[in-house]
Amino acid sequence: MKKTLENLMERRWFPFAALALAALLVYGRTLFFGFTWLDDDGLILNNLPFLSKLSSLPAAFAREAFGGAGLGSYYRPLLTVSLILDTVLGGEAPYFYHLSSLALHTLACMAVYVFLRAWGHGSRFALGASLLFSVHPLLNQAVAWIPGRNDVLLALFASLSFAYFIKALSGQRRAFAAHLFLYACALFSKESAVVLPVLLSAYLLFVRRRRPEGSLTCVKLAAGWAAVTAGWLIARSLALGLLFSGPKYAGGLSFFSNFPALVSYYGKAFFPYNLSSVPVLPDLSLVPGLIALALTAALVLRGGGRAGVKLFGAAWFFVWLLPSLVRSTDGFAPEFGEHRVYTSMIGLLLLAGELRPRPAAIKATLAGAAAAFLLLAAVSAARLGSFSGRIVFWESAVAGSPSSLNNRSELGAAYYDAGRYPGAAAQWLKALEIAPDNAMLNVNMGSIAYIYGLPGKAAVFWEKALVKDPGNLKVLNNMAVMWFDKKDYRKAAVCVDRLLALGARVHPQLLSATARYRKAT
Repeated sequence: MKKTLENLMERRWFPFAALALAALLVYGRTLFFGFTWLDDDGLILNNLPFLSKLSSLPAAFAREAFGGAGLGSYYRPLLTVSLILDTVLGGEAPYFYHLSSLALHTLACMAVYVFLRAWGHGSRFALGASLLFSVHPLLNQAVAWIPGRNDVLLALFASLSFAYFIKALSGQRRAFAAHLFLYACALFSKESAVVLPVLLSAYLLFVRRRRPEGSLTCVKLAAGWAAVTAGWLIARSLALGLLFSGPKYAGGLSFFSNFPALVSYYGKAFFPYNLSSVPVLPDLSLVPGLIALALTAALVLRGGGRAGVKLFGAAWFFVWLLPSLVRSTDGFAPEFGEHRVYTSMIGLLLLAGELRPRPAAIKATLAGAAAAFLLLAAVSAARLGSFSGRIVFWESAVAGSPSSLNNRSELGAAYYDAGRYPGAAAQWLKALEIAPDNAMLNVNMGSIAYIYGLPGKAAVFWEKALVKDPGNLKVLNNMAVMWFDKKDYRKAAVCVDRLLALGARVHPQLLSATARYRKAT
C-alpha cells in the first residue's frame, strides 16, 4: 500500500486528480442546490437578458457587477464573464452555476498546490495542505453560494500570480509576463487584489532577502505592478462613472471599528464551529480567535522552520481581509460573510509548512492530518445543506446571527413569498424590536395584518411607515385600496390625493369612487 502510494505520488497528475476527487465528494451535492436570494438574485436573475448573450462579454468590463449604471461600487468583470458563460450554456437553472463554482473551486485548490510547490514544499505536504484547504468548512460559502465565486477566482489568480512571481525572481523570463497577467486577472475578479503587490514586496524584502536574478530588477517589478494597477483603476473608474469622484456615502465609512471581525475570522479558521453565512459584529465570538492568536504566537516563537515565513503566513491571512473592513455606515449593520476568508486561508498553509515534525513524530503527524481531513470533510458535508435554498439559507443566517436586522427581514420575506405568513410575521416582529421605525418592516407587517383581516392594525403599521417615509407609494396605494374595500371613500380620497401629488398612477375605480371627496377633482 505504501509503495503504491509512493508510486502514485511520483505521477504528476495524481495530486490534481486527488484534489478533484475530494472537491467532488464533498461539494457534489451543491449541484442540486437552488438560489439563496442573497445577491444571486441581483447578479443573475435580475440580469438574465444581459447574461444570456455571448455578445455581452466585452460589456462585462464596462459595467458594475450588479448592472447598475454608476450606482454601485462592485467592479468584478471576470465574475460577470463567468456568469455569462454559465447562462449561455445552462440557462437560468441554478444547476450549471453550481457546477461552474465547483469546477472553479477545484482549479483553485490545484492552484494552491502549485503555489506551495513554488515555495519549495514537497509534493506530499503540498497535496496534504491543499486537501485540507479543499474541504475546510470555513470555505463552504465561497463554493456553495454562487456569488462567493469571486473569492474563488481571486484565490485562483492570486496564488498562481505569486507562484509565477517566484519563478520570475529566479530568472525565468516568461514567468514575469505570466505573473503580471494573472495579477490583472485577480484585480478584475475582486478589488482586494490590490494588496498583492504589498505581499510580493514583503516576500522579496523579508523572506527571500535578495535581489531578483537575471534581467528582472526591482524597478521593473514596481513599473509592472504600477502599470497593471493603473490600467485596472482607469477601467474601473470608467465603468462605475467614478473617474473624477468616488462614491458618496451619506453615513460615511467605517474601518477601525470593524477590526474585531479579523479576530473572529482567525478563530473560525482554527476552530470551524458556530459558523454563520451572514454574521454581524454583535454576534461574533472573539474567544476562539484570541486562542488561535495565542497558538500562532507560540508556533512562531518556537524553534524550527523559518520565522520569516511563519510571520508572512500569518500576515497573509489578515492582509487579504483588510479591504473588506471598509464599510458604509448607511442602512444595515455590516456583515462579515465567511466567503471572504477563502484567499486568506492560504497563508495558514504557509504557516503550517514551517512546523517541521521530528522524525519520530512523522507517523503521528500524518495520522493527525488524515483525521483532520476526515473531520473537516464531514463538517463541511453536514453544513452544506444551509446553502441549498432560500428559506433554509436565511434560517441558518438567523440562527448564526439573531441580532441581524437584515437576516430577520430576509427570512420574513422568504416565508412571506412561500405563503408562510405566521413565520413571516414572527420574524418581522423580531426585526421591529431591533428597528421599530423601519419603514419597510412596518409596510410588511401592515400587509400581514391586512391578509388576516385586521385592517385597523394594518393601518397602524402603514401610518407608522409613512411617518418615516411620507412618499412611500406602496403604502399609500395599499391604504387607498383598503379604505376603498371598506367603502370609506373619504379616507381613501386622502391617500389618492397624496398619490396624485407624487405623480403616481391611480386605478380608475379609485379615482371615480373618491372624486367627490378629493381636494381637486
